[in-house]
Amino acid sequence: MSTARNRANELYHAGGVTAVGAGGVRLMLHSAGVQNEYWRLRSRLAADPAPVRVNGTDAQFRNETGREYRTVRTFEGELPVVQTFVDDVTDSDVVWDCGANIGLFAVLGGQQGATVHAFDPIPSNARRTQENLDLNGIDGTAHAIALGSEAGTATIPTDSGSGANHSLAEEGDDIVVETGDSVAASADAPTVLKIDVEGMELDVLEGLEDSIDDVRLAYVEVHHRQLAERGESPDEVIAWFEERGFTVERVMQRDAQNEHIRATRH
Repeated sequence: MSTARNRANELYHAGGVTAVGAGGVRLMLHSAGVQNEYWRLRSRLAADPAPVRVNGTDAQFRNETGREYRTVRTFEGELPVVQTFVDDVTDSDVVWDCGANIGLFAVLGGQQGATVHAFDPIPSNARRTQENLDLNGIDGTAHAIALGSEAGTATIPTDSGSGANHSLAEEGDDIVVETGDSVAASADAPTVLKIDVEGMELDVLEGLEDSIDDVRLAYVEVHHRQLAERGESPDEVIAWFEERGFTVERVMQRDAQNEHIRATRH
């Protein structure tokens, strides 16, 4: 058994979930392994499905892994973005959640009465997102594809289970890539976008040129390092929206390498 798991179990046997909570929080600041074990134990001790409330909106999410439970309990440090998103979405919107992960934004948008399409190329994420949509009685669709500027295929690391985030890789699993415009031709065109695609922000947007006129609002997590690796910059993402009639504001700076922007049509 790993040192991290040993320590997490010691905390649990010494004082139950309270000890895991108090001791684990301190330890996880110093060890990714202990952090993973902390959330694994919290997941095992919590309800499945796990309830979530954001600004008076209630939802439930499947809780089978530590990663999933961490997402619904911490919002991955993005609670201000989630709160603003929930307040912005209406029952007349069509929400596209691009890079859905377990479907947090998709479900909360659907709970506002919006029509929902979620996109994640990791099969386990797409399946879990669909389960979470169904669990909440939302008539939404999770698509196991990536969105990009051109149709084709790409490679990401091998699927490691729901709740994982992946960037492109040289080896791993092949995934299907479609343009947003091609999807919109046979589905509901978006009025609200949420994009969290690990540095592929501009690639996704370039595939939405024909559909962007229908979009009134976009939330985008801008990944500085991954963009730089592609020879692109956060300023280019902002300029893309401004050139198409949007006003862009920074909702929050997650850290030195990640920020969230909100683009609203004039």
